[in-house]
Amino acid sequence: MHWNFRFNRGIFIEQIAGKIFDIGMLIESCKINAMSITQLFSYHLTYTMYYKIVRHFLLGAPEPIKYGLSLEEAQAHCKNPETSYATCTSTEGKKRTEERGIWFDGYTEE
Repeated sequence: MHWNFRFNRGIFIEQIAGKIFDIGMLIESCKINAMSITQLFSYHLTYTMYYKIVRHFLLGAPEPIKYGLSLEEAQAHCKNPETSYATCTSTEGKKRTEERGIWFDGYTEE
C-alpha cells in the first residue's frame, strides 16, 4: 500500500505554528492555574494552623496523643488540671504517674 500526501508547505507550517502557539497558551494557562492553586494552598496553610497534643515524660520519649486541634482547643486541653502529674486527681492520671513518673501535656504545631 502506498500513501500519497500532498500539502501546501506554507499552510502546513502555519498549522503547525498555530498548534505550537495553542500548546504554549495551554502551558501558560496551566502555569497560572498551578500558581493560583499553590498560592491558595499556602494561604490556607499559613492561616489555618493545626496543633497536636504531646504527652511528655521525665523518662522516655514524648507521645503525641491528639492531632488536628485549633490553637484554642490545644490551649484548653493543656489548661485542664488532668493534663499534668502535679494536678491530676483521676485514677488514670495517678496510675500514669506511678508507672511513668513525672509527666505533662503540651502542644505544638503540626
